[in-house]
Amino acid sequence: MLVIVFEQLEDFRAGLETLSDFSFNEIVVLFDRTVKDPLIKELENVKEIRANENLTEEQKARAIVDKMKTSGITAEDILKVYNAAYLYLPVITSYTENEENGKYTFSISGFIIWLKVNTKDANNFSIVPVNKVMVPFIGIEVTTVGEKYRIKNRELDYKQYAKLLACNTLVKNWAVDMQKIPEFSLAGEVVNVDKDIINNYLEVNIGTKEGVELDDGYDVVEVIEDEKGELQKKNVGFVRAEKIGDNKDKIGYNPTFFKPYISGNFERGQYLSERPNLGVDIGLRPKYFGVNISKDDFPFLNDDIKSAFGLDLMFSMNLAKLIGITQTFANIEASGGIFGADVDDAYEISNMYTYSLYLSFSKKFWFKRLNLELGAGYGYNVLSFKHNYKFIVEHETTYDLKAWGLKFDASFNYLVNPELQIGVYAGYKLTTNIAEADIIDKDGNKSTYPLFNSKTNFKGVAIGIHFTYTLPALPVDPFSGISAMSIEY
Repeated sequence: MLVIVFEQLEDFRAGLETLSDFSFNEIVVLFDRTVKDPLIKELENVKEIRANENLTEEQKARAIVDKMKTSGITAEDILKVYNAAYLYLPVITSYTENEENGKYTFSISGFIIWLKVNTKDANNFSIVPVNKVMVPFIGIEVTTVGEKYRIKNRELDYKQYAKLLACNTLVKNWAVDMQKIPEFSLAGEVVNVDKDIINNYLEVNIGTKEGVELDDGYDVVEVIEDEKGELQKKNVGFVRAEKIGDNKDKIGYNPTFFKPYISGNFERGQYLSERPNLGVDIGLRPKYFGVNISKDDFPFLNDDIKSAFGLDLMFSMNLAKLIGITQTFANIEASGGIFGADVDDAYEISNMYTYSLYLSFSKKFWFKRLNLELGAGYGYNVLSFKHNYKFIVEHETTYDLKAWGLKFDASFNYLVNPELQIGVYAGYKLTTNIAEADIIDKDGNKSTYPLFNSKTNFKGVAIGIHFTYTLPALPVDPFSGISAMSIEY
């Protein structure tokens, strides 16, 4: 690795002070003006060493003896080394921290400029940006003031943890964006196709050495010649890694087996091209669901409420890399629901709705583009409303009535493209009767009281439509607690 020393960056750092903003174009122009020439000079000094690294041990030995004059190094060897060289320049555009209402928030944003060394011959260099347009990514983390948080090897205070996890989120976004650059996208050749109807797999010559992991997604690409005689790339399918070949520690041929999700006319000689993502999906689920809100618990209701319409918002993290089981997910689900309530006009009741928060786990079973997802979760449900009344002065009180519950889900989905799934959903929720009430006055003061002998709960069947989209980037890691357990710091 060639490292630019601090002295070579002095002019660059001084130039940064004059920039109006840290835009991609401004930084590239500044780099060209202050860093590129000394960098090219440095590359001149190490070119023979870099070329030597591409030689055989026998060639290296000869190079030491005759100072590389008779080692077989050609201009082509050196140019290959040059043209395989890349530079990266991380740019932090901003960071902020804020401590308010017992919460600490840290955010950081930035981007990476990737540059490639292009060489026509030993005397003609150019260093050009690989990513022509760059939009800053963001990492945000929120912690509770005074709390300690666990990472893989130790505990951190709330500020350290927030900064570390925000930076981790930012770097994850950078990594996905980098993998989209063709030069950094992992690829492998299809060496065999199993065309059995049930167990349809592609055998590919990449594995642990190249960093392939379970459920990594790849496009299957075929190179064809068009009518003008030019070579064109055509996507013919989409696959995920199902059984990883250990070609790093084991001797011999150990391919990786990929399972088709979008099938095409697969043949030997095609190749796989990486289709990177965060491994986090976002889901939306409009639904109709059952509730049991009893008028016996609420004197302002003229009738029981038995059903509602709502929307679920879900974030799903693929756990395959952590637990070794493909298509297994941890889900955070936030839901809201509204209903028509027959309220006695003598009471000033408003903003009556339900919401819930659940943690669940699910597994998808695939047959080509179709999958059946089964899941179960645990969480809490809330019935919320406001009561306005006047006793000497105006009063406004918010009531949040809570019940804990289990939920069981099933959805049947169709893979529209590698990122989007659409399906139908059915579920059942089994909850306690409401057992706790948070009462909040208009000044935000909260009191909590136990409830006894309630008849109201959130049991019932739900049906709906299910949409899932795989995210390319996300400013906040909804699974930061899981991510933290893989960080050593």
